[in-house]
Amino acid sequence: MLCSKLVGVLTPGIEFELSGTRSLYNESTMKLICDIYKSPREDEMYLYVQKTEALTRVPDALLEKFGKPRHIMTLLLEPGKKLARVDAARVMEQIESTGFYLQMPPVKDDEMREIHLQNTKMNL
Repeated sequence: MLCSKLVGVLTPGIEFELSGTRSLYNESTMKLICDIYKSPREDEMYLYVQKTEALTRVPDALLEKFGKPRHIMTLLLEPGKKLARVDAARVMEQIESTGFYLQMPPVKDDEMREIHLQNTKMNL
């Protein structure tokens, strides 16, 4: 396995060799540096990718629907890290398997839309 993969994402339980020493990957030591992009077309839609790969593994069709990605931050992910709406380990697994993680906006039901509309009218 390449050293860049060791810095990136590994699947729990995978054995790898580094400098001739065989080790079993420990989930608690895995880290991933990722870039997060915001969609200009959809509020609260974000695209997470591995920093070293950038947007190279994101399908063109998705990028077309996403709009021109706007970089908002670089983040160090590790299992157990608190994220607003998703488990960091899930993001890391998805980036490993597909090259990206797409965070969709939260679903707003009719009642929440009404509350939001009322708050907007009242400047809350």
